[in-house]
Amino acid sequence: MILLITGAGGAFGQVLRDSGVGDALAEAIAATALPAFLVPFIIATVVRAAQGSGTVAMITAASVSAPVVTTLGIDPLVAVIACTSGSMVFSYFNDSYFWVVTRFTGIEGVDALKGWSGVTTAIWAGSIPLLFILNLIVN
Repeated sequence: MILLITGAGGAFGQVLRDSGVGDALAEAIAATALPAFLVPFIIATVVRAAQGSGTVAMITAASVSAPVVTTLGIDPLVAVIACTSGSMVFSYFNDSYFWVVTRFTGIEGVDALKGWSGVTTAIWAGSIPLLFILNLIVN
């Protein structure tokens, strides 16, 4: 089951890249007034919410935002951490790691959503101010 979900998520991520949706998303986010280092973060968040896999969200955000990282003046370290932390938002049933955690801990159903999904969303939210601080330090 875990391998099936991971494979389906990877296929969906490839479809996003090949179809040009990812590039359009990156350009739309880059055109906003948000700080540039949040572009990979938001891409990862949107992809995670759309298809569920944190791994696919990280990879898709990295590959989609890579061309605009240097153009926008984002430090590569900040971009990498933005991709990974943006992909932490609300882990749920489509994420293979959700199933790894729930199987090993014995948490099921609604308790898994409240527990694990709440934890990942708290990590996601807590990473936003840390990204601002990191960006100040690195630049």
